[in-house]
Amino acid sequence: MITIDKSISIHAPIAQVYKFWQNFENFAEFIGSVESIKRTGDDTSHWVVRGPMRTKVEFDAKTTESIENELIKWNSIHDENEVENVKSEGSLSFKEHDGATMVQLIFSYSLPNAIANKVAETMNAFGFPQNDFDKGLETIKNKIEASS
Repeated sequence: MITIDKSISIHAPIAQVYKFWQNFENFAEFIGSVESIKRTGDDTSHWVVRGPMRTKVEFDAKTTESIENELIKWNSIHDENEVENVKSEGSLSFKEHDGATMVQLIFSYSLPNAIANKVAETMNAFGFPQNDFDKGLETIKNKIEASS
């Protein structure tokens, strides 16, 4: 499984930062590899992401834990007969620190076959999708800080 672990300090109240991140649809607006996220239920969503070599990958996810102003966790969900799909999980943690909110994003994924995983690992070594996440997090930080 490939894991991306990023942290960013946002100069805004923790409640405001948490509320922004609670809406997963916001990811698509700021993180280039995320094409769309649509809420499909109270705690479920459908994700469309762009992978290496312009591949499009779709999966469904479920919020597995949500603690207001502290933590959001999710993972991909699959039918029991479904074998060829992306497996992913992630979390966002929020902590107050020196008048700002520290956000830590951890996102892990694996692709459905060994060849696809090798390609993803190679792309990962060259900064994909980490650079995309870095740019997206900085953009999100600027948007939240501008509105606080």
